Amino acid sequence: MRALAILATLLGLESFVHARYVMNPVRIPDALSIRESSSTPNAFPTPKTLAPDASSCVNTATSRSCWGSYSIDTYYYVTTPYTGVTREYWLTAESTTLAPDGYEREVLVFNGSMPGPTIEADWGDEVVVHITNGIPDNGTSVHWHGVRQLNSVASDGVPGVTQCPIAHGQTKTYRWRAAQYGTSWYHSHFSLQLGEGLLGPIIIHGPATADYDIDAGPIVLQDWTHTSVFTIWENLQRNAADVQPVGENGLINGLNPYDCSQSSDPACIGTAERFELNFQKGKKYRLRIIGTQIDGWFKFTIDGHKLRVIANDFVPIEPYETDNIILSGGERYDVIVEADQPVGNYWLRSIYQTACNRNDNLNKNNIRGIVRYVGADTDKTPTTCVSKTITNSCGDEPYESLVPWYPIM
Repeated sequence: MRALAILATLLGLESFVHARYVMNPVRIPDALSIRESSSTPNAFPTPKTLAPDASSCVNTATSRSCWGSYSIDTYYYVTTPYTGVTREYWLTAESTTLAPDGYEREVLVFNGSMPGPTIEADWGDEVVVHITNGIPDNGTSVHWHGVRQLNSVASDGVPGVTQCPIAHGQTKTYRWRAAQYGTSWYHSHFSLQLGEGLLGPIIIHGPATADYDIDAGPIVLQDWTHTSVFTIWENLQRNAADVQPVGENGLINGLNPYDCSQSSDPACIGTAERFELNFQKGKKYRLRIIGTQIDGWFKFTIDGHKLRVIANDFVPIEPYETDNIILSGGERYDVIVEADQPVGNYWLRSIYQTACNRNDNLNKNNIRGIVRYVGADTDKTPTTCVSKTITNSCGDEPYESLVPWYPIM
């Protein structure tokens, strides 16, 4: 199969886009072919070529429901654009020392950063990712969370099920079709490596159920411990009844300062910053919120601003408005936030929900980023309060709010 792919490339049968960290600007397909099943979403897809569609429209700030010859109304369970484009990435899993919250410790990362590089593609593209294991004395694998692996199950990334672990120094190539669109993430599926930081976001561009001006990209939420999760796990196995794990912090896109002023630990160097997001007054922003925590739930909110929810996981939904959303580990929400408040600085909050388990987090009420309006004083810390009382609770968004745009059959 690999030889055939190489041959196809040499013959020019497939166009490639090579990207190590970022993708070229989104290319909206016009005259395409589709992969369409004859019955159910599980049927083998049969390619079908379509002539150019005169009704094609461009995905813009005022027409986000459009996608070339397709739209938000396309039955995406059985229809996928065939773009002929491959997005190719190279990632190395490695062990290093970082201080994401100002506390230095050994972490596991992709390409030296946490979160890892964003994997980006358009709906219908083929995604090829080469993973090299640079972790000493440990195997690894990568799972593409929520990605439908129709005819590509060997790329699902579950060791012992769809593959053997990638040995140290070895490289495995994962290949899958972006048959869905929306927001997701990739992470190690080997032991507890994702809890050490081995993860990154995925963005599949496609139509949306509401208009917005700017795609602000992923907002990755993590719980974070200063002790290795491997050590915590070992302690739990020895005496689970008496051990109550307590996380020291949470991270937003790999950042959130921990207060080292009362610590004598030399590893607590206190150099971390907060994640910042810039808003232009009057614009609408799409935020892609990803819950990557290994324990517990987060509630996400921005002081003074409403969240218009347009997708849950890879499912576009009928938009609804709320003050906050709750995310469990692995869950994703796409929301639109309108910059309709006075120019200033506002807290963006990820509030740890202790109601979901018996574990605590020492910094549960101070996991924050900053939304700064253009023109606001960049030296000032926000003084805003939460828009609405947020109760400590455990669960999901109200089921009556999560209505798929296209009924699931």
